[in-house]
Amino acid sequence: MARKPGASPKTRILIAIDSFWDGGAEMFAIRLANSLADEMSVYFMALRPRLTRGNKQEGLLDRNGVSVIDATGSLFGDFIFKSLLRLSRYCRSEKLEKYTMDWRLRFVCRKYNIQIVHSHCWESDKAFAGVKMQSSFRLVSSFHGHYELLRESREHDDDQNKRQLENVDAVVYLTERHVETLDRYGVPDCKRRKIFYGVPFQLEKSSTKYQSNEQLRLVMAGRGIPEKGWAETLEAVVDINRELGDEITIDLLGVGEELDKLREKYQEREFVHFLGYCDDILPIVKQAHIGLLPSYYTAESLPNTIIEYLVCGKPVIATDIGAIREMLTHDGEVAGAILPPHDGKVLSVQIKSALVEYLSNKSKVEHDSSIALRAAQKFQMKICTANHLCLYDSLLPPNK
Repeated sequence: MARKPGASPKTRILIAIDSFWDGGAEMFAIRLANSLADEMSVYFMALRPRLTRGNKQEGLLDRNGVSVIDATGSLFGDFIFKSLLRLSRYCRSEKLEKYTMDWRLRFVCRKYNIQIVHSHCWESDKAFAGVKMQSSFRLVSSFHGHYELLRESREHDDDQNKRQLENVDAVVYLTERHVETLDRYGVPDCKRRKIFYGVPFQLEKSSTKYQSNEQLRLVMAGRGIPEKGWAETLEAVVDINRELGDEITIDLLGVGEELDKLREKYQEREFVHFLGYCDDILPIVKQAHIGLLPSYYTAESLPNTIIEYLVCGKPVIATDIGAIREMLTHDGEVAGAILPPHDGKVLSVQIKSALVEYLSNKSKVEHDSSIALRAAQKFQMKICTANHLCLYDSLLPPNK
C-alpha cells in the first residue's frame, strides 16, 4: 500500500537470527517480522544461513512485507564481503575474518539506514554488540534460552556475556530463569521487558471432546533432539497399548537424528506415525485430543509448540520448566498435566500416568480443553506486536 503524501517514514528494523534451525526462536522471529511489516520497514538476516540444511523456515517469511538480506543486499557489498572472506580463510586469519564479518554488518546497517536491530540468539547478540559503537542503531535482544544453554555447557565465560549485554539497549525476557541471568550479568531493570510470544492464528471455537468409542489421539511436535522427550513419550505409549490394547495413536512432527533412531525402532508399530517436518502443524494438531512436550531441554523457555496446542484447544502434557506452567495456567487452573523433572529429565512413567488419567476419565479432555482455549488468549499476535512496537518507540527519539 502506498504511503500518504507527507506521512512520516516507517521505522527501519532488522530482525537477526543465527541460522534457520527450525527452532522456536527462529519461528517466533519470523512471525514477528511478518507481523511488524504493516507498521515498520522490516529487514531479516540470518548470520550463517548455510549452517542448516534446507532452511525450510525461510519460506515462511512474507516476502511482500519483509526484505530478506542474504550477504549484504548489494552486488558491490557481496563482492567485497566474499573476497575478504576468501582471503581471510586462505590466510587462516581469524582477525581478518572477524573484521570481514563486522564490515558486513556495518555495511548492511548503513545501506538500509537501520534504526533498530532485534536479535534473537546469542550469536547475533555478540555480532551486533561488537559493531554497535561504530553504528547508530539501537539493539534489542530477545532471550530464548541461549544464555542459559551456554552457561550450562560452559562454552563461554561470564565476562563475555556481561560485555555484550552492556551494549544491548533492551532485553525481552520470558521466564524466571531469564531473570536470574539478567541479575547475574547486572542488566538494569530499566532495560528489561517481559513480552510473551504471539501466534497469528485464530483460536479454535469449540473445545476438544474425547468419546468413549475413540482411540486417544496424541500429537507431539518439536526439534528431533533427545531432550524433547521423544523416547520417553513413545515408551509410555507402547506400555499403555501393550497393557490395555491399542487405546492410543500418536503423530510425531519433527526431524533429527533422535527421530531417525526412533523410526527404526518403532516403524512396525501401526499406532506410531512419523510425519517429519511440516510447515503448518495446526491441521494435524486439530485432529488430536492431547498435545505433548515432556521436554528437559536446558534452553526451554516459551515453546511455540505449546502455544499451538493451546490455540487449537488441546490439553497439554509437558514438563515444569521454562515458562510452561505460566503458559498452561488460566485463573489458577491448568490446561493439562505438568510433570516435575527428575534429576533434570522426564520419566516415561510420569507420561504414562498422565495419559492413563485421561483414558480413565474421558470428560477431562473437554474440561482441560476449555482451559487451554482461555490460556491461549495471552498469546494473541496483536498483543505481542503492540508490546514490541511500544518498546521500539521507547528506544528512539521522538522525531526518529
